[in-house]
Amino acid sequence: MQQLIDKTIDEVRNLAFQLRPSTLDHLGLIEALESLLSDFEKRTNIVYTFTKSRIPELDEQLLLFIE
Repeated sequence: MQQLIDKTIDEVRNLAFQLRPSTLDHLGLIEALESLLSDFEKRTNIVYTFTKSRIPELDEQLLLFIE
């Protein structure tokens, strides 16, 4: 039972990391998106085009909600 609990905790931590990468906290949204898309491209061999200028600015109230 302890092994199952430990494995579940590890999987939850891994999932949480994938959903909110530390890159987001340290470098910001654009860099986090670039990192995630780069990993996706490596895993799937699907080429993507990421255009930074198309990301809308977030207002302060939304940013407070996200943090």
